[in-house]
Amino acid sequence: TPKNKDIINSYVIFTTMECNANCPYCYEKNAKKTIMTKTIADDAVKFIINHCGSSTVNLHWFGGEPLVNSSIIDYICQRLEEKLIPYRSNMISNGYLFNNIDMNKVQDLWKLKNIQITLDGTEDEYNKIKAFNNHVNDGFKTVISNMHSLLTADVKIVVRMNQSYSNYENLIELAKYLYE
Repeated sequence: TPKNKDIINSYVIFTTMECNANCPYCYEKNAKKTIMTKTIADDAVKFIINHCGSSTVNLHWFGGEPLVNSSIIDYICQRLEEKLIPYRSNMISNGYLFNNIDMNKVQDLWKLKNIQITLDGTEDEYNKIKAFNNHVNDGFKTVISNMHSLLTADVKIVVRMNQSYSNYENLIELAKYLYE
């Protein structure tokens, strides 16, 4: 059991530096595209177990796009469940890949409570800025649909809007759209 000064109950976990979008403002664009392996995940789980005390652990999934390596999120959560470690999680994501994720898993295994999703404008502006891999033209519609699914699964969403000279007026339209 760790001493009080050794208790850590909040962890930022980089599942990958890879991303499915090509945002022009990305500060990680030239970062080495690494993916967390099960070996590294095992080390992270051991560290959490050895330092969490009896408090609920807060996991913050981050990346690149953490959902590019969603299997490692499953793996870490399963290992914590096996060890009876109480946890909950948050995420920063572009939200696109949630259409491939079971919302029951999001609630029951990941215990996802909050997510920050970036929207850079209404549909045409957003699709141009995100430029998802494989030339996805339905990115905005997919993310909005995924946001509805997340809200239905009781996940709170914070929308981040990145402003530039080319999209600042469009963000007002986006805010109206989201309000409606």
